[in-house]
Amino acid sequence: KRLQEWYKKMLDKAFAERIIHDYK
Repeated sequence: KRLQEWYKKMLDKAFAERIIHDYK
């Protein structure tokens, strides 16, 4: 289940970076 936690964390990070990229 640790892999799922890591995947969710990476997904949230990618989502945040995408928002920042779109904001700029």
